[in-house]
Amino acid sequence: MVSKIDLFKKSSDFEPFTKPTYILSNFIILLTYLFLHIVNIKGTLIILLYIGSLVPFLIETKQIITTPNNYSSAKNQNYDLKIADFLKLKYILLFVIILIYSLSPLYLPDILINQMNGYSTSQTFNQNVNELTEIILLNSTNDYEKTKALYDWSNINSKNIYGVYSKKAFIQIYPLHLYLTPPYYCIRLIEHQNPEWILSSRCGACEEFSQIFMILADNANLTVRSVHNHGYDHNWNEVFIDGKWIIVDPSMNRFDVPPSYYEDDLDWVSTYVFAIYPNGTKEDITSRYTNLSHLTLRVTDDKMNPVSNASVSVFSNNHPKHSEINTTFQTKTNSNGTCLIALGEGNYTLVVEKMIDEIPFSSRAELKISEDETTTYELTLKAEKFYWINNNEALSLRTVSFIGSVLYSFLLWIVLIMYIELKRIENKNGKRIQL
Repeated sequence: MVSKIDLFKKSSDFEPFTKPTYILSNFIILLTYLFLHIVNIKGTLIILLYIGSLVPFLIETKQIITTPNNYSSAKNQNYDLKIADFLKLKYILLFVIILIYSLSPLYLPDILINQMNGYSTSQTFNQNVNELTEIILLNSTNDYEKTKALYDWSNINSKNIYGVYSKKAFIQIYPLHLYLTPPYYCIRLIEHQNPEWILSSRCGACEEFSQIFMILADNANLTVRSVHNHGYDHNWNEVFIDGKWIIVDPSMNRFDVPPSYYEDDLDWVSTYVFAIYPNGTKEDITSRYTNLSHLTLRVTDDKMNPVSNASVSVFSNNHPKHSEINTTFQTKTNSNGTCLIALGEGNYTLVVEKMIDEIPFSSRAELKISEDETTTYELTLKAEKFYWINNNEALSLRTVSFIGSVLYSFLLWIVLIMYIELKRIENKNGKRIQL
């Protein structure tokens, strides 16, 4: 029996392609994995490839260790070249996977959106939603009973829709999410588009639960709207029954709770709350969920002249895990360079932008607004530095990340090939080559 240590000592031919080279190659894979995370590209596939690459190596090494005579035959068959070819193949696969995965944000969303559009406008959807609504409302006689029946079917505990909010996706290329447990994959909605798709996917988080309830309620001739608090990343519904709006929150398993429930019971901040009706109409209903604070914003240029028609956006910093969440609140300054903003209390980031002579000007500020407060704030617009880069889609961070990851992986592959070839020449000539 030949020990593993003795085996590596017996031949310089076998050594470069097993112990040092293999350790180096897998160390490079780990570096690549870390780099992909730095540029915000998930590297789960790289780790799977890394683990999978160990299996054939360990099997072949075990055969050599357990059978002494295999070593001479392995040497005669240029076993070192087999491992070199194996490493080349592994890095070719690595490069191809990185290429396909890095390019996926450019092609995958369009493919999935086309699929979602196809289902949303199909006769199959109309037939499915009509049949499902009829079955759910079979024993309902009034609007309240209809609403309760639809809630019972669509709430998260019913398991008719898979809740994926707390699930950790091991691969995420929005809107596609892949999981290791049911539902295994989920194609989420993109900016409220194609909500009909949920009837086919049967998965999602609060937005999908809210949208599918609104589709079913609207099909049942109920007056319904979806409610959005983007500042706290949550959606729910309201149904108008007997002269008042009642709250229906399928993803939180709450029915007919008071509007104060979110602030008083959950201690959430109602920053900017708006409703969307089935026909797409949007309505600000923040005052229904919290006491409003009023901010007068004045925008000027560097000479203190008022700037009219400047775009104003509000971002929320009230979520415990995320900052600068887009509340979708947008307005423009009037001829006096001012605008009125009504929000719930909390911490916010204001962003003001305007194009002047084809040059982007902007300004931003972080501020805290207290409940029932009335205040005035002033921002001065300044020309953006390096705006030709910031506004060039071809030089976006995503594109730069993709190019960097591909070039980095290709460079590592070339370095490994050069290393293997130099070691092959060294073994053939019997002379050590300094790298």
